[in-house]
Amino acid sequence: MRITTDRQDPFDRLARAVARLPGAARWQQALARRDAARRWVWFLAIYVVSVVVFGTVALFLNAIVPK
Repeated sequence: MRITTDRQDPFDRLARAVARLPGAARWQQALARRDAARRWVWFLAIYVVSVVVFGTVALFLNAIVPK
């Protein structure tokens, strides 16, 4: 068994192996686009949830504060 100091997980080894397959560049570009899309989806989800929470708190405070 070889002891290495690099901390590569199985996904790194899989990525290197997949990079050698035919058509790998197309797949890597697709995965990069998917990762970028995933980041935008998370951003939008957090934004929408925060707006809904802020609106709910505002409506609740508006309802309980006497005029």
